[in-house]
Order: sequence, then C-alpha cells, then structure tokens
Amino acid sequence: MTESPTPSTSKCHDDKSDKTEKAVFLQIQDINCQVAQFRDLLINVGQPRDCPELREKIRKLRRSCVEACKGTSQLVLPQVRRLMRFQLTW
Repeated sequence: MTESPTPSTSKCHDDKSDKTEKAVFLQIQDINCQVAQFRDLLINVGQPRDCPELREKIRKLRRSCVEACKGTSQLVLPQVRRLMRFQLTW
C-alpha cells in the first residue's frame, strides 16, 4: 500500500512555490518600473537636459535592471525546466 504525501510536506512545497511566485511577480514589477524609468531618462539624451549626471543615472539604472533580470531568471528558469520535463513525460 502506498502512502500519500503527508499534508505538512505538500503544504510546505505549496508555501515555497507561493513564495517563489510572489518573489517573481514582485521582481517583474520592479523590472517593469526600471524599464519605464530608463525610457524616461533616455528621452533626455541629446536634449538640453542632457548632462554627465543624467548619463550616470542611465548607466546605474541599466546595471540595476540587468541584475534584476538575472535574479528573476534564476527563479523562473528552474520552474520552466521542471514544467518542460513534466510535459515531456506526459
């Protein structure tokens, strides 16, 4: 006779999954805001408001956005791979 997973084990997995999903959602929102800010700053390049400080803000924001994308991909890719393996076994 096989035993089903204990409720605490599956609940723990669900809690971890929920936390991961929430983290991904928040990071994607953050990336979206950063991209919007990046766009707003880029509009000023070549305009009267263009200055070395503006360009430094653009560089810092770009680096921050790239790091946020890397972090988000580290959370998302394992889930995608897991789903792909699941679909292949179906």
